Amino acid sequence: MKRCLMVPLVLLALLLGCQPSSAQQAGGQPVYCSRSFQVSAGATSITQIVAPVTGQSVHICGFTVNAGAAAGTFQLTVGTGTNCNANTVNITPIWALGIDGVLDSRTPTAFYSSPQGYALCYDLTGTGQVGALVTYHQL
Repeated sequence: MKRCLMVPLVLLALLLGCQPSSAQQAGGQPVYCSRSFQVSAGATSITQIVAPVTGQSVHICGFTVNAGAAAGTFQLTVGTGTNCNANTVNITPIWALGIDGVLDSRTPTAFYSSPQGYALCYDLTGTGQVGALVTYHQL
């Protein structure tokens, strides 16, 4: 009888001693952006703004885009080759901005990381100037 009572008591003691585990971050460590580029231009085809570096990725933290007196569009891409013309990956959709339109999206850490060895490019369309400020880091 003592033996029958001992097993449940040991199991109960073990269960009471269990503590929930702390949360663990999934994925890699956060990347904080320390660089930026600014562009103000009319319609352009895809244009490289950050050159590729072998073994390094481009990490994007945010952007602010504004259209002037005319509507325009803006898109960020990464890729290989001249002006990201090979293996092109769209980071953002094509954003349409109306006259004096503004789009702002910033985070303290990177929300996108390119494959290693890829360049960062942008594409502008429209009839007027589009300005953009993009924060990034390359490592």
